[in-house]
Amino acid sequence: MSQEEYNDDYYTIIIQIYDAILSADKILLDRGSQNLFFEALDKVSELESDVPTVWWYVKARALYYFERYDEALSYWNRIIEYDGFDLEDYYDIIPLKIESLLGLKSYEEAVKLIEEFIEKFPYDRIALEYRVECYLQLGDNKKTIMACEALWDVAEKDCFQDVEESIKDISYEIWNHYSECSFNENKFDKAESILRDARKYYPTEPSFLYNLSVVLRAKEKLTEALSYVEESITIRPQTAESWALKAQIHFELKNFEDSLDCLLVAASLDPSLKNDIKEDSMLQEKFVDNDRFKKIIS
Repeated sequence: MSQEEYNDDYYTIIIQIYDAILSADKILLDRGSQNLFFEALDKVSELESDVPTVWWYVKARALYYFERYDEALSYWNRIIEYDGFDLEDYYDIIPLKIESLLGLKSYEEAVKLIEEFIEKFPYDRIALEYRVECYLQLGDNKKTIMACEALWDVAEKDCFQDVEESIKDISYEIWNHYSECSFNENKFDKAESILRDARKYYPTEPSFLYNLSVVLRAKEKLTEALSYVEESITIRPQTAESWALKAQIHFELKNFEDSLDCLLVAASLDPSLKNDIKEDSMLQEKFVDNDRFKKIIS
C-alpha cells in the first residue's frame, strides 16, 4: 500500500466516523470505534501539522460526543490559546467550550464564560438558554428568573421572526424553569401567568398541566387545580407524582375515598412514595384506622 493510499484510508475512517458523530449515531459509542477514530485523527494531524486547529476542532467535537468532556475541554482551550484566534473564532468555539463545561457540571466556570460571551453577543439565544440552565443548577432562583426575562426580551425583539414564532422556539424546559423559580420565590401569580402562556405553544405538554395544578393548589384554587392534574394524567397516566398530587387535592377537598384511590395508584407506580405517605401526619391522623390506608403503606 502506498503512503498516499495509507493516508486516504485514515481520511476515510475520519470522515465516516465524524459523519456518524454529527448525525448522533450512538452505535459508535463503543470504545473500539473511539480508538480507531482517534488513531486515524492523530496520524492525519501529524501529516498536516501546519493546520492543527482543524484537527483539534474535530477531536474536541468527537471527545464531547463520546462524553469525554474534560479531554474535549483541553482541546477547546488549545484552540483558544492558538495564534490567530479572533472574534469570529470566539463566536464559534466558546459555545462549544461552554457545552463541555456543562457536561462536567462546572456551572460556576460555565456561567462566567457565558456572561462574557453575552457581553459580546447579547442576542445569542443559545447562550441565553445556557445561562438559564447554569443559574438553575446553581440553585439561584432570582438569577434564573432574570436570565429567563432576558431571554424573553430577546425573543420578543427578534427582527428575523414573528414574535409568536420567536417565543415558540423557547424550549418547554425553559418555560418550566421560569415558572418553577417564580413559584419558589412565592410569585404565584407570575408562575401561573407563565404556565398559561406556555400552554398556548405546548397545549398538551403534561408537565405544564402538572405545574399549573401545583400553582393553583398553592393559591387554594383546588377545583381548578384538580382539573389540570386530571388532564395531565389523561395524557401521561403512568406518572406517580401526578397521582400523588391528585390525592393531595382530593384530601384537601375532603374527598377522602378519592384521595385513597389516588394514593393506591401512586404507590403502585412508585413504591418509594410509601415512605412519604407514611410520614404525612395529616394522612396518618385521618386514616389511622383505615384498612385501605394500611394496605397502601404496607
